[in-house]
Amino acid sequence: QKLIDFWHLRHTADTLFVTFLHQQYQICRKTGRVFREDGGEAGFEEVLSIFDLLCHEAGDKTLSGRWAPVNSLDGMGATAGVGTAFHTGISAVFDKDPDRFRTACEALGGAPVPMGDIGYRFAVFGEFSVILKFYHSDEDFPAKLDAQPYFCLPHYRRLLEYGQKRLGKKRLAQFVGACDKVVNGYMETLTEDVSWFCKKFDYRYDQEPWYNSKDAVERAIKFLRSDIHNK
Repeated sequence: QKLIDFWHLRHTADTLFVTFLHQQYQICRKTGRVFREDGGEAGFEEVLSIFDLLCHEAGDKTLSGRWAPVNSLDGMGATAGVGTAFHTGISAVFDKDPDRFRTACEALGGAPVPMGDIGYRFAVFGEFSVILKFYHSDEDFPAKLDAQPYFCLPHYRRLLEYGQKRLGKKRLAQFVGACDKVVNGYMETLTEDVSWFCKKFDYRYDQEPWYNSKDAVERAIKFLRSDIHNK
């Protein structure tokens, strides 16, 4: 009765009726067995998901009104994070044939949304919905990232934040290393140029060339002020 009141479930003396991913299920109140609308017994993953949701009674189930990445939710294990091996095989299949992704989403009752390269929204359970976003892979991205001369500090921070939300542990470490290489490389060059700029005011270096240091102070200020993209 507590579950019925909490989730406002339709019910009879023997059965609970729930909707999960646009499909109707019936739960026997005596045995706990779960059946689909066609009379077939639900599989392990279906049953586990339904009971996980039903038994989550802690706190208020009112929606916040803000979408949150799956990896940011409490209780999400690192192995289930987006970008980990858990999803690699599936994403590789859909990357070769995006129409199969659309077909699969629509078969589950998904509604198209303008998010990602392809996006669908699913009514999972009661008022709770999820959005599944698909991005086509970009094999040239690592090379493009490595070729960047610099990132301003806000964009550097944003890259790391998005990487932490969306990548698994192994890929995150690689991504952070690539970003660090770009930023640290620029900072080292900038430090050397500012140092040489200062030395040029020492009479002992008066006859030495300026190299790339004449605007080093301005570039350093722009970098620290985070407006290096402005001319």
